[in-house]
Amino acid sequence: MIQSIRALGQSVRRALPDDPAEVVEQLALASDDEEPGDGVEQQRYLAVLDVYPAQRLLRHVLVEASSAALRRFLYLNLMKSEPGGDVRDVTVRDLRHLLGLVFVGLAHGLLLGERAGVPARLAELEPVLTPMKPALRDFGQGTDRRARFLLDLDGFRLEPPPAVATTEYLTSDAAGRLSVSWQALERLEPKKRSDALARSLRSLLSWGRDVAYFTLALDGRPLAEEPAYRRYVFWYLVERPFAEATLGHCHLCARERPVTSDFRRFRIKTYIIDKTSFASGLVQAGFTRCYVVCQDCYLDLLLGDRLLEQQLETRLLQTPVFVIPEFAVDAPMNYEAVVRRLALVRQEATELDRLRELRRAPEDLARAGRERSQLYAYLTLLFHEKQNMAVKVREVVAEVPPSRVQAVIVAMNRLNDIAQREEWARPFAHERDGWIGGLRDLLYVLPLRRQRGAPEVRPALTLVRQLLQQEPVDERSLVASFLEAARAIASQHVGYWLVPERWGRQTASQREVDAALRQFLNRTLALRLLLADLGCVTRGGVAVDHQIPEPYRSAVEGLQLNAQERALFLLGVLLGRVAHRQFVDSDGGTKPVLEKLNYSGMSLPRVLTFATELFDKMRQYRLLTEHNPAENELLYSIASLLLAAERTKWRLTDQENVYYLLTGYAYETGRIIQRGGQRDATAADSRPQPAAS
Repeated sequence: MIQSIRALGQSVRRALPDDPAEVVEQLALASDDEEPGDGVEQQRYLAVLDVYPAQRLLRHVLVEASSAALRRFLYLNLMKSEPGGDVRDVTVRDLRHLLGLVFVGLAHGLLLGERAGVPARLAELEPVLTPMKPALRDFGQGTDRRARFLLDLDGFRLEPPPAVATTEYLTSDAAGRLSVSWQALERLEPKKRSDALARSLRSLLSWGRDVAYFTLALDGRPLAEEPAYRRYVFWYLVERPFAEATLGHCHLCARERPVTSDFRRFRIKTYIIDKTSFASGLVQAGFTRCYVVCQDCYLDLLLGDRLLEQQLETRLLQTPVFVIPEFAVDAPMNYEAVVRRLALVRQEATELDRLRELRRAPEDLARAGRERSQLYAYLTLLFHEKQNMAVKVREVVAEVPPSRVQAVIVAMNRLNDIAQREEWARPFAHERDGWIGGLRDLLYVLPLRRQRGAPEVRPALTLVRQLLQQEPVDERSLVASFLEAARAIASQHVGYWLVPERWGRQTASQREVDAALRQFLNRTLALRLLLADLGCVTRGGVAVDHQIPEPYRSAVEGLQLNAQERALFLLGVLLGRVAHRQFVDSDGGTKPVLEKLNYSGMSLPRVLTFATELFDKMRQYRLLTEHNPAENELLYSIASLLLAAERTKWRLTDQENVYYLLTGYAYETGRIIQRGGQRDATAADSRPQPAAS
């Protein structure tokens, strides 16, 4: 993966002019950790403060805080790599940094006369900042140097004028001319003055929380676009780590060159060399000798690190993910061609996540597969979360070939085609999503807990990895998790993600719970077939040697049910018919027979007892005399024969017993609804259908 990230950066570097000022823009950040991570798009703005010190003029304008804007204005967050150090960012999240601290950080020698130790690249910026010196208020040598200077807005004219006339420390006349309450500000601690002035300026300009970024311009030119500042940034990010470089062998290109082990400026912890305490016997020298890179590889890796956020970050299963390609052919391209190619790669995760919106005919799928195989050799999906300006990895799906991505997409489309075209599978099809809407459905087939309004996705990410890498899946454990989720729906436990949160505020009706349970069970059956189709489980077929009527015969064959699962499925069909009669006959629309199921699991003896009780309910609700008695007796007899034949070699767990009962119930309930709804007394087919020949 490290080599893939380096190759991405190398492709961008080759497409850019050989000019540090041009490269720097690609090293800017495209987002911030403080932004909401729930996937909800919120409009955010960047405020440009344009200072004209000679004219005592302050122009202000808002632009959309897009990734392109953050790159143009160089949102770098350099201060994060050196907490407590000088502020040398010209685009920030906190306005107070631009009202004083940044001038001390960028013009240390100009303001304090202390030029010893000032980087040469930073000294080149002094002529640009010299006109600002008269516009800064100096609180004197007794003040901490970081809080010593503050932008003196007294007499500055705001353009356009503000809508608000007065705030705590600022007052504006009708023309926008400002007055500063310096006496009140000077009563504050020096380190709190810039924050107080920033709050007053925000209030005066009516900037809400949607104004999330701020940048500084002088005389109409953003500081971020000054060549001298860009050269300084390149030195800071790329050249400075090699200031004390030693000769060594680069871990990436193997050449003997000056190398560094300083990776603090990376967002992704590509090399972790500062954690020697996790195992005994490890020493720091071993890391710094082995995990070092030369400057060319360092720059490529840094560009690739930033490129992941700028061009290759998307969401899969409501989780941020980097889609990292490894290209089969390293052909030279210009920058626009590189970006277009990466956009196509990023779309791969979108297609896996939201299949419904991108469904295609078989010939379109085949053509997409050919294009996919030409686009990349492998994909690595890096699921992550951002914390403290670093990326924490949650799951890695490594080196997935395009053929596997194609196989997953084709398999999901095949299930939807079956639900659309095959009569027996019609009850499984959701009116919007088909049988399976994409890998995002994994969020609704597993018992994921709800945490701070989002699902705890770790189990779903593990299942994605197993699917895409064709790893074996323990089907028994999976069915046990299915049953836990079914129990959560039946009990309306809103601590689970697949249970609507509104049920915690208002108790759901029997109809709502039943619909949610049925849709959930339909998704689990789709997942079972998907796992088998993709080689993650091995499931031997069993010939159907009993005269099961249609569509149930096709259903048990299509669902790949063995004899034991088939017996329970047919009992579940009869359970659905009894529950339907109860629902129709009761005033409150209830299904008391479902209370006989134990969602924690049922042993085989308990299943046999349940079968006897179910037969009694069939008699009670006239399913053996009025409502399709011949087919009901046939289904019950087949289920009983299968139970008897398999009793001594029963392999299903207690959880699997209940799960397959529920799948039969969900299937039959779906058929009843399709034939006229729950309240229609004749909804179930009253005529037995012949068995398939």
